[in-house]
Amino acid sequence: MAIGLVVGVSSLIALATGLAATGSEQSNEPSSLPAAFVSSLALIKPSYAREQAFAAVSRSRLQSGLRQSGTEAEQAQAAISALLALSPTDATLWMMQAELAASRQANDQRVAELLKMSYLTAPSDFNLMPSRLDIAMTTRALSDPVLEVLAEGDVRAILRKRMDLSDKLIESYGRASEPGTAFLVRAAASDPQFVARLAASRRSN
Repeated sequence: MAIGLVVGVSSLIALATGLAATGSEQSNEPSSLPAAFVSSLALIKPSYAREQAFAAVSRSRLQSGLRQSGTEAEQAQAAISALLALSPTDATLWMMQAELAASRQANDQRVAELLKMSYLTAPSDFNLMPSRLDIAMTTRALSDPVLEVLAEGDVRAILRKRMDLSDKLIESYGRASEPGTAFLVRAAASDPQFVARLAASRRSN
């Protein structure tokens, strides 16, 4: 029984690796693995599943979710959910879940709840701040008052300690929703120079 399980797991990994390699050699299109398979794979080979999930979420960002309504979205969702079951304190996974939900036009409260989990698990991670703010500002998730407070903290931390990330805030401002632009101006009010940069960026567009 144990030997059979080991062989089965090895075969599953080999199959997944082979499919991934074949897909990368033959086409730039994402592979069409069943969501249940991807979910199982995440439990056996989490590093590969994580890479696939990152790639799918990145494609959704670049393509505004146009290709995220079917199989690929299901694969990404399955992988992220399975990985979160293994690592529920992984703030990056919660953020990816939020971005995927936003790309599929989930309701704003759902996006807000996922973002709040990312904040809960890594409240001061500068690597996550620009992306979390981008998701919040380009949706209407900031209608959640708790998320708004958390996001304000990110803005102030960036302006106080990591001005090298401020260009990313300006990029997000350029594509933000109307509530998102108003939020950033309000959150950055203590830094008039940065607010002036926001205004200048709006005029240049």
